[in-house]
Amino acid sequence: MFRTLMVLFALLSPSTQAAEPATIYPRTLLIVSDMEASKRFYGYALGLKLTRDAPIADAVTWKHLGIADTHAARIVVYDTAETLYGKPRESAVIALLQVSDPPLPRRPRAANLMAGDAVMALRTDDIDTVIARLKEIGAIFAVEPVRTPDGLIEMAVLDPDGVRMQINQRPDRE
Repeated sequence: MFRTLMVLFALLSPSTQAAEPATIYPRTLLIVSDMEASKRFYGYALGLKLTRDAPIADAVTWKHLGIADTHAARIVVYDTAETLYGKPRESAVIALLQVSDPPLPRRPRAANLMAGDAVMALRTDDIDTVIARLKEIGAIFAVEPVRTPDGLIEMAVLDPDGVRMQINQRPDRE
């Protein structure tokens, strides 16, 4: 019985209990073929905040990307809003990476979604401005903006490399 109690005590002691899950902050890296077109889309049309625009020069980054350091590359980093419905939150990061000299091959753009495709989802508080700017830069709308009966406005648009973006604006919340 003593041995059983020792094992039970060991299982319940703080050092062997499951740790709290780590906090995860979302980050997305998109490989782009035309940095200037992508900057117009993410920076101007979507209104994301530019936090970095620099060449990649360190060997560690090249290794993590799995790309030979004989290429030239540039990374642009955007931060999303720091509040959601008036409450502070960790912001998500969207980074754009363009590899050139020589450029990476482009994946063919598929007409329909397929298993394994990624879809980015963003929320805005000014959908009218986003729609106007997307139209101004000639973005391709996969699904035109629609309003649901509960007031949600949503649409799907393709970025310059064909990445599908679901963008919505929820009705005001009290």
